[in-house]
Order: sequence, then structure tokens, then C-alpha cells
Amino acid sequence: MKALILAGGKSRRMKTDKLLLMRNSQFLVSPMIEILLEKKFEVFISRSKNQSAFDPLTSSKVILDKHENKGPLGGIYSAMHFAPNDPWLILSCDLYGLKMEVIEELIQKRDPSMDGTFAFNKLRQTIEPLCGIWEPSNFLFIKDSLDLDHCSVFRYLQTRSVKSVSIDSPEALINVNTRQELSQLELLENG
Repeated sequence: MKALILAGGKSRRMKTDKLLLMRNSQFLVSPMIEILLEKKFEVFISRSKNQSAFDPLTSSKVILDKHENKGPLGGIYSAMHFAPNDPWLILSCDLYGLKMEVIEELIQKRDPSMDGTFAFNKLRQTIEPLCGIWEPSNFLFIKDSLDLDHCSVFRYLQTRSVKSVSIDSPEALINVNTRQELSQLELLENG
């Protein structure tokens, strides 16, 4: 299984590249990369062609989007195109509260007979498509979806068989899109 950190977005609301955000002289995404490396994943960073091919720890490889402006589904397709027979642990780069336990639970509860195994966000009452394992069975279906310009990961997954894994630490699934959300996450972490 390979790991892909999606970092190819435009970061309109954050107004800066989320992959490059720092706190206490450390990139915010660094702990996520360290967890993945500790779990012996081969780590890749998804970037769009107009972004710098930057890796905060220089220990992962960059996969450039094969199709521009296709959102996260385009990044997932690019990874699957690179290694179509491997399952991929897909993570959004802005899940700054992600813990090792979440990744371990997804791996333990993975069902390869399904198209994916995803964290269930109790706060939002939905699966998190950008925190889950995407099986190789998706590769051609994603290509078909992108060819039709259907780029929503949520809509795509509504057509697939998926398993949801309820996560006990909801702060691990907080998606940080603005400076205010980043401040709120820091408050949660500091009690």
C-alpha cells in the first residue's frame, strides 16, 4: 500500500499553499509524513503542475496531476495511474490533527473486497473521502468519471461500494481551510 498526501489545491480560503504552512519552525504537514514513514509507507505528495514540486521532508516523491483542475479526484487518479495495482491511503494535506491511531484503524478494518475504506466523521455524519484507503478497483472508474468531467469525490463514492470506519477522535478529521480554522484546531490541541 502506498500513501498519497493531496496538496495540489489552490488554497483559496487559506490564501497560501497549505503544504508550506509552518508552526514552531515545523511544516504543519510534517507530523503526518512522519507517521506514514514510521508505518513504512512509500509516501507521495500530489501537486498540480503549476505548483512547486516541493516536499517538506524530502523523504517523499511528488506526483503531478495528469489532468489540471479536476480536484482531489484528479490527484487520486494520477496516483493510481502511477501504481494502478496498489491500494492507496489517501490523505488531505490539511488534516493537521491526524493521529497514528486513525491510520492504524483504517488499515486494520480495511476491506479489499470493497472499493474503499474511509474514516467516518461523526461531527459531519459522513465519510471522509480524503482520509481513507482507495482500492485498485477504482482506477478505470475514476478515469471514466474524469472523462465525463464528474470530479466530485463525494458523488463518485456514492456510486461505489465503501466501508466506513467510525473514528473516536473527531479532531483528527478536522479539515483546516482558513486561518480561523487553524486557530480553532490549535485551541483544541492545547485543551
